[in-house]
Amino acid sequence: MKKLLHNRNFLLALALLLLILIVAIASQLVDTTPDTLPELPASGQEGIPAAEAAPLGYIRAQANGESKWIPLPTTDEDLYITITRQDDPSVSNTLRLMKNGFVMDSSTCDNQDCVMQGEVTLENKADRVLMHMVLCLPHNVSVELYSTEELMEMLAQSAQQTQ
Repeated sequence: MKKLLHNRNFLLALALLLLILIVAIASQLVDTTPDTLPELPASGQEGIPAAEAAPLGYIRAQANGESKWIPLPTTDEDLYITITRQDDPSVSNTLRLMKNGFVMDSSTCDNQDCVMQGEVTLENKADRVLMHMVLCLPHNVSVELYSTEELMEMLAQSAQQTQ
């Protein structure tokens, strides 16, 4: 057993398993059910082409003890959002929202793990280690990506549970 603990591959696998377990437990503790969603524009509404009427998804950004739902852009132009701690403006994270996902573009944290987690898109979120989320542990910031269909499903389930 002692020799097994000195094996680098075994320790790496054990650390990865522990990380997965922590993320699984944390995801169970975090309530991801949205209270409300922004109203979606009707398809083909005047001045809005039908293909651009509704966003493909939403992000849920949690920081400063607050949670906010933000729709993904409906055009090819990226949207930048900066999350700044209210009590310390030097603590910030900047998100770049794209038509199909987001990336933590920059952060003032020391380790930059959140920035190195890469893009989260509707296409790749099932294949990522943290799936649909990016975490900045030093700043206590989490960002999650949901498709519009997933949110509608969550709202329907929430409505059924309250009845």
